[in-house]
Amino acid sequence: MFVFGGRTAKSPENDNSDLFALNIETWIWRTVQTIGKNPSPRAFCTLNKFSNNRIILFGGKDLKQNKPLNDVFILQTSDFYWSYPFIAGY
Repeated sequence: MFVFGGRTAKSPENDNSDLFALNIETWIWRTVQTIGKNPSPRAFCTLNKFSNNRIILFGGKDLKQNKPLNDVFILQTSDFYWSYPFIAGY
């Protein structure tokens, strides 16, 4: 299971762009080191499995500027590479 961004007890006033993974066999969380263009810090975004080795991150909210985000990122789970696909239309 993956969790992206949000706020932590360590910095309750700041959004972050950290990616966390939960090992469901040991129930231990770890911070995942990623490469590529990270999504900006945010809260309330969605992460959805797209294929066996891809997760899509959509939207969320920039709590510092109090504005909604309407962007899409793809995370390759084989090497934890973030990409920012070109999206056209509505």
